[in-house]
Amino acid sequence: MYLRTKLIQKLAEIDMEALKQGADSLFILLGGIMVLAVVRDGPYLAATAPFDPHAIRKILSSRGARLATFGYLGHMWELYAMWTWVAVFAAASLTASGMTNAGAAGSVAAFLAIGSGAAGCGLAGFLADRFGKACIAMWAMLASAACAALSIREAGVRTNGFLV
Repeated sequence: MYLRTKLIQKLAEIDMEALKQGADSLFILLGGIMVLAVVRDGPYLAATAPFDPHAIRKILSSRGARLATFGYLGHMWELYAMWTWVAVFAAASLTASGMTNAGAAGSVAAFLAIGSGAAGCGLAGFLADRFGKACIAMWAMLASAACAALSIREAGVRTNGFLV
């Protein structure tokens, strides 16, 4: 009886957050080892070209390549920032509205917001094959700008026209 009581006390003293972090680290390590041990290059592997620092000047001197590169980098910066903060913003908003368990609901909202991007990519790919990539890209950017403008308006942010 004494040993069982002592064991229960020791288990209760375990820092569960540290245990979860340790388990996460262990699974990440095991996943990396599995990738190194199992994943191989496919049958159509092409040799990579050596890095040429002079190619940077060539790329940046081409207006089209420069615009595409900076547009992509800006988009990815915005996308990763949104993915990083959407759960925090959702949880804070839900907490302010008085919702109980707002942290979990914020995580669900983040999952839905991020996951809806997968459906949007699939739909946009289908439509791009049918109507053309440039047309769908233009409509996607217009829809994104409209959503940003509406969210700024709904948040009551005074922009004086500079953000929109």
